[in-house]
Amino acid sequence: MQVGGATLHNVVVLILDDANLKISLGDQSYQINAILGYPVFQAMRVITFTRSGEFEAGKAAYRSGSGTPMYMRRLVPVVNLRANGVALPFTLDTGASGTDLSVRYYERFKDSDLSWKQDEDESFGAGGSIQRKIYK
Repeated sequence: MQVGGATLHNVVVLILDDANLKISLGDQSYQINAILGYPVFQAMRVITFTRSGEFEAGKAAYRSGSGTPMYMRRLVPVVNLRANGVALPFTLDTGASGTDLSVRYYERFKDSDLSWKQDEDESFGAGGSIQRKIYK
């Protein structure tokens, strides 16, 4: 199987109808085209998500020479990034269409000059939806 420039052998696959990986978000939706599990990432050793949204793996990722190291905390992918001048670990949800930061992030930077604006948000997931107050 060819994935992002890497050739993988003996990969276990699960085939689903596209409709099962279409996430409905009220009046919007997005399609997940594929999900790679931890054994696949572990076998590739090096991966890069390019600025143009492409995915490189194996030798192709080594050649690019850029990127952020990713490691596993239990079975959750984590990347170290700089936010407001501070290096912090962020978990990476490879199936998400956006980014949500925790209340711990807000508490740490709430006094910074970030022009926080209070808003409301509705989050959708496998268990349904919830509405909450948020800061942007």
